[in-house]
Amino acid sequence: MVYGQEIVGRHPEVHAAIAEIAGEPATALQPPLTMATGRMLAAAVGPIAALNLVVLLSFPLSAMCAYALARFLTGSHGAALVAGLVFAFAPTRLAQAAYHPYLVQTHWLPLYFLCLVALVDRVTAFRIVATVVAGLALLLSNYDLAYIGAVMTPIVLLSFWVIRPDADRNLWPLVWPLAVGGLVVGAGVALVANARPDVLRASADAFSIEDIAFYRARWWAYITPSVNNPFFGQMAERVFGRAGVNLALVELQLFLGYAFVALAAGAVIVAIRHWRRLESRAIIAVAAIGLAAAIISVGPASGSCGSLTMAPGCLAFRVLPVFRTYARFAIVVNLAVAIAAGAGAMWLAKQSAAGRAIATALLIVGAIEFFPLPARAHDVLPTSAHRALAGAAPGTKILDCYPSSGADVWLPWLMKDEVTFLDAAVPTCADPELGTKLAALHYTNVIVRGGAASSKLLTPLPAGITHAQQFADSNIYTVSRELAPVVTVGAAGFFAYEHDGDDWWRWMSPQGRWTVRNTTTVSQRVTLSVDLAAIGSPRRLTVSLDDGPATTIAVDVKRAAQVLGPWTLAPGDHTLVFSADGEAVRPTDFADNSSDRRSLTVAFRQERWITE
Repeated sequence: MVYGQEIVGRHPEVHAAIAEIAGEPATALQPPLTMATGRMLAAAVGPIAALNLVVLLSFPLSAMCAYALARFLTGSHGAALVAGLVFAFAPTRLAQAAYHPYLVQTHWLPLYFLCLVALVDRVTAFRIVATVVAGLALLLSNYDLAYIGAVMTPIVLLSFWVIRPDADRNLWPLVWPLAVGGLVVGAGVALVANARPDVLRASADAFSIEDIAFYRARWWAYITPSVNNPFFGQMAERVFGRAGVNLALVELQLFLGYAFVALAAGAVIVAIRHWRRLESRAIIAVAAIGLAAAIISVGPASGSCGSLTMAPGCLAFRVLPVFRTYARFAIVVNLAVAIAAGAGAMWLAKQSAAGRAIATALLIVGAIEFFPLPARAHDVLPTSAHRALAGAAPGTKILDCYPSSGADVWLPWLMKDEVTFLDAAVPTCADPELGTKLAALHYTNVIVRGGAASSKLLTPLPAGITHAQQFADSNIYTVSRELAPVVTVGAAGFFAYEHDGDDWWRWMSPQGRWTVRNTTTVSQRVTLSVDLAAIGSPRRLTVSLDDGPATTIAVDVKRAAQVLGPWTLAPGDHTLVFSADGEAVRPTDFADNSSDRRSLTVAFRQERWITE
């Protein structure tokens, strides 16, 4: 089990991280600080537990670093405590934890901001070194967070310089931190460019400028509860569904919490009224930083990076196309709201007993709005059937009746079994001859997942396949080890099987090809029995084995049994080629209500190899 709920299905990054923590070659440039931490933990507890620790430790660490920043700004233990907890359990962190274990290393961001703010407050050698170290740690922990930190650096410095009492006559508190911040950002870019210049090129090739609009924040997402919330989740799903949000759902779990926003707004109002106090000015600076981050996150309001758009994300992408998910700037927005909310709660609590009651009530409401419980976890394997077969006996070979996808690329490694998916060799599990084919390919088990995406077995089951176990989300089948002497193990130029009740057939395009296997150790004399029917008009079908002499037969539009051969098959694989004469027929040409544009010639039914 790994931490988090999969609100948009499986994602390969979690599984790749587990494998790479275990020492497998990295599929991409991973942040070395986080990766090194994971590998040290894996040496003691294993890679999956190590990944969980890397993710779960980010919660107390993020809370502590946000606490340190808030304590420095407000001078209040209570305000800092609220800020730390609100930031650590923000819905954007909870949602990302299930998919991007590196991105939730958010503790380095408030720590880096703390160093910047302290540098504006007073320049010392220690604070310069601390800023450089924190900046490099941010870069080495997560590249997206490092980009966010780099973009926000001048905004943070300017915001806290402006609130200084001597800002109108003293530029040095801005110049020195800007120089140090520029050094940190420049060193980070140089480090990546020199260590892995291919990464910048790969990012530029992989990303499109239109991704900026797709992965941007929506302003209404900041006021829409998380889909994981047990009280408001269903309502939130309807909101996101009406907006057409699907793959970007994880990036849009940006809810700030009405109660926390109310506390933060109260703190800003009080700060404006008490502008002369330094802690009040700090809240104004924090609010300005949060507003700037929100504007950057929302991106192009038009929904496209047109030539005239002035959205920061679009402009930045044209200069350096290495970042596209600007919704992640909401992490800074959450941090700003958390700090301001903590200050607002403490201001209310100090006013009166009624103020303490209101502050307590708002904090309770905020906790319900965020509601990190119940425990969030999911199996690293997709179904109970995969879990039941994981680590099976040597020699186990499993067909997963599911299209191959990036989400399952690490599934065989996780299961420690040989697992394959639907591909050109086995394009469907709805194959009447699946049992004999899988036996010839040495499969031992078949997994059929629930849901429409999974290919299903025929009913009744094909010969050679028996049902073994049933689960709520999947089924396991066993493949007979009894091999037929001759089996068709592959086909090209044929369309997927179709059926009408128990009548199953597949159409051939103008030319088709079978891979036929003699599974024995001796030569076999065989014939092929098959029902054929032409479409449109009678045709002639030419058949040849291994480029040998061709045989031509007449195929009528009326279904009829045909016998092809005989042939002598040596042990191993052979190629049988079919060619149909005449023009192929597209059903759409004959039926106005048909959208079937396939080029069809001959239908094949009840294919059966007969050995003498």
